[in-house]
Amino acid sequence: MIGILSPALWLLHLFPSFNLDFNLLFLCPLALYLFGSYFLGLRLGLSRSASLLLAFLWTYNGHQMAQLDHLNVVWAHAFFPLVFLGLVEYLKSGKSLWLILAGFLFGVNALSGHPQIAFLEGLFFLTWIFLANPSPLANKFKASIGLLLGALLTSSAQLLFTLECQGGESFNQWGEADRFFHS
Repeated sequence: MIGILSPALWLLHLFPSFNLDFNLLFLCPLALYLFGSYFLGLRLGLSRSASLLLAFLWTYNGHQMAQLDHLNVVWAHAFFPLVFLGLVEYLKSGKSLWLILAGFLFGVNALSGHPQIAFLEGLFFLTWIFLANPSPLANKFKASIGLLLGALLTSSAQLLFTLECQGGESFNQWGEADRFFHS
C-alpha cells in the first residue's frame, strides 16, 4: 500500500469500485514514471526515439519490476522523473512555478512511498544541481532550497507526526508510526 497520507491515494479512492482502485494503485505509478521519463528525455535534448527508449528502460528496469509486490516502493519512484523535469525547467527558464511544482511533487513522493527512497532521490537531485548543472551558483542554491522547502511543506503532516512519536518518553511509539506510514 502507498502512504496513507498520499494525495494519490485520496484521489484514487474517489472511484467507487475496490477492484478499479486496486488496479489503478498498481498501474498509475508506472504510467507516471513512463510519461515523466519520456518528457524528461525530450527536455534534456534527447530525440523522440531516445526519449522513448529511456522511458521504457527506466520504467521497466529490474529494480522497478522486482518491487511490484511493494507498492510503496513503486509509488516512491513514480514522481522522480516529474520532479527532475520541474528542476530542469526551473534551471533553464528561471520561472518559480516550476520550482514550486518540483517541490510539491517531491513532497508527494515522500508521502506516497518509502522515505528512504525520497532521501536518496533528494541526494541525487542535490548532486545533479551542484555538479552536473551549468547554472550560476546562486541559482543552484535557490533550486536546492526551494525544492527542500516545497517538499518539507508538502510532507509536513508526516514529518511532524514522526517527530512527535520520536520525542515521546519511549521509542516504542516509533513502531506504530513506522507501521502507519511505511508499511
